[in-house]
Amino acid sequence: MFNIRMKVWLLALGVAVLSAPAFGQDYVVVVHSSSDVTVSKSDVANLFLGKSKGATPVMQASSTPAGLAFVKAVLGMSWTQYRSHWSKRMFSGKGYPPERVKSDADVKAFLAKNKNAIGYVSAKSVDGTVKVILKF
Repeated sequence: MFNIRMKVWLLALGVAVLSAPAFGQDYVVVVHSSSDVTVSKSDVANLFLGKSKGATPVMQASSTPAGLAFVKAVLGMSWTQYRSHWSKRMFSGKGYPPERVKSDADVKAFLAKNKNAIGYVSAKSVDGTVKVILKF
């Protein structure tokens, strides 16, 4: 028989597993297929944090595995920290956060319409319409 501690531990483990980004999933930063841009991880982070310009960033929603993985792996923060960062920048008049979309398909559609844009998708969504510039 499970005791109460074991039940609580299993419940916590289940919540952690279900709320984590897909295990083993690979994600990539992408641009329009005709772009010749090359960037480093820090360049990408600076674009998405509004610290540099040069491309129009597009983010996936915080509810997507790609969105969670990107903010953690590339920006090095949680979604709460990311929102706080942008709240401070907006309050001080230093800009607005990137546009948010709901899926990999929406990112690719945004890039198709905005050749100067940058976004991220799961590696399995990559096709001839986008060019991979960074893996994370």
